[in-house]
Amino acid sequence: MISADTRARVAQEARNLNYVVNGLAQSMSGAGTKTLAFVTNAFLAEPFVRIAQSVDGVSRSHRTMLLTNSSHTDMADERESIELLARQRVSGVLLIGSRTASASYRAHIAVCRDILASVGASLVLCGVSRIPGLDEVPSVAYDQRGGVREATTALLQAGHRRIAFLGYDDRSTARERFLGYRDALQANGQYVDNRSALVGHSDNFKDTLAPAMDRLLRMAPDRRPTAIVCVTDFAAYCVYSIARRYGLRIPEDLSITGFDDLSSNEVLIPRLSSVAVPYEDIGRYSARLALGLPVDQGEHPVFPVAFHARESIAPPRAQIPPPQVPAAHATRHESDLPADLRSCRYSTGANGDQFTGPVDLRTTSSAGIITSLRLPRPMRTAVAPICAKGTCTVVRGTMRSPA
Repeated sequence: MISADTRARVAQEARNLNYVVNGLAQSMSGAGTKTLAFVTNAFLAEPFVRIAQSVDGVSRSHRTMLLTNSSHTDMADERESIELLARQRVSGVLLIGSRTASASYRAHIAVCRDILASVGASLVLCGVSRIPGLDEVPSVAYDQRGGVREATTALLQAGHRRIAFLGYDDRSTARERFLGYRDALQANGQYVDNRSALVGHSDNFKDTLAPAMDRLLRMAPDRRPTAIVCVTDFAAYCVYSIARRYGLRIPEDLSITGFDDLSSNEVLIPRLSSVAVPYEDIGRYSARLALGLPVDQGEHPVFPVAFHARESIAPPRAQIPPPQVPAAHATRHESDLPADLRSCRYSTGANGDQFTGPVDLRTTSSAGIITSLRLPRPMRTAVAPICAKGTCTVVRGTMRSPA
């Protein structure tokens, strides 16, 4: 037996020589510090940070080192990372982030599970629903479908009927949230699928969100959505920015909901209505599963979420009725129309392009009493005509003569 004095002198000499213990050898022998790996397809800002912090808390309290890695949504990269971690004798791996439902991805997850199992390590899906046919792979999910169903129901209760969904694609997160949107509309007697004109297809990056949003807002006024359910809060932030370019006010002209309930929502004007997710609870539970620690909700818990309605929701603006022609102006005819109303310049709210040309007169009788002026089809999305004397206005795409 080595005496305490000898042990202390040897340890001090090792420090003097900057000796570093072979951690891999210790791990292979079952001794030393454990490692837990956090593999994501992207570093997802606040949700990622909140999960990572809670996983780190569990790891530190159980003398485990946390490693992080990004696969950038590439299955080959992800498998390579898993193989490297297995060689390093990792204790467990958490896969974070949205996934696809393809058969090839299910096969990929099965291979990753087997690689880790070969060294006694576990694989846990964090923030993702269980994969059909792979029930033996633990998953820690949250009620994405129910959260969006509640958000969409809030818009319906506010009086909206033309409600769009922004951010649909083949990711598991987008598909589950879209199903919640569809559930709420179907409960209200409205059928919708992912081919609907009110469904904006994009991932969660600005480069694809912006064109999808533009398409929704360029729709004719009587078809354009009065509310948008956004797949994430980030998508909602893009809507805030793009809506301003169109001259639309939130929530007076467009109501918005998001998902994630990020901390910055409280400082937006107006504050964003959003679905809050218990990311910290999800991270802690996932870490305990990966480390083989006791848990109380089994291997496939689904954590509840909560929708918080704020000032980004308001009733849709009422349809503005056609103006009545006062008796004092009942004799107004085309010949009385000022020249600036016969040939106006129009500015589309989309990009500020201006057009000049004659308008189509609409009358209430063969006598030619003017009730309104209709924009040519290319200009029906106009927000306001620019007239020399400012004597005309636009109501939902139709320029009306002054009463």
